[in-house]
Amino acid sequence: MLRIKVAVGSTAESLEHIGSTAVPGLIAKPVLDLQIAVPDISKEAAYRRGLETLGLVLWQRETDHRFFRPPAGELRTVHVHVCEVGSTWEREHLVFRDRLRADASLARAYADLKLGLARSRWP
Repeated sequence: MLRIKVAVGSTAESLEHIGSTAVPGLIAKPVLDLQIAVPDISKEAAYRRGLETLGLVLWQRETDHRFFRPPAGELRTVHVHVCEVGSTWEREHLVFRDRLRADASLARAYADLKLGLARSRWP
């Protein structure tokens, strides 16, 4: 996380560990999901170059967030989601993570859902 924080610099108002690996004990792929909140996601030059210096590529551009990951064919150890400070995207991901951290039964139910979906898609 430190390398990403340094690469993005002061543009990042926050850098959060989100996703399944951010919830202790929850089953997860070995990929860190990180969320960077910036003042304005449309100003990509402020953060894109820094992430690209780490070997990440802009994989998806949506209205409310940008998704960076290693290039196709390379080992994926991190996904970086860039969103705007105070946006619905930012709040929803933090609330979801925090609720799973706070409620073990909810985390178990989510794990069961993930396992069920994995089994139904990849027998």
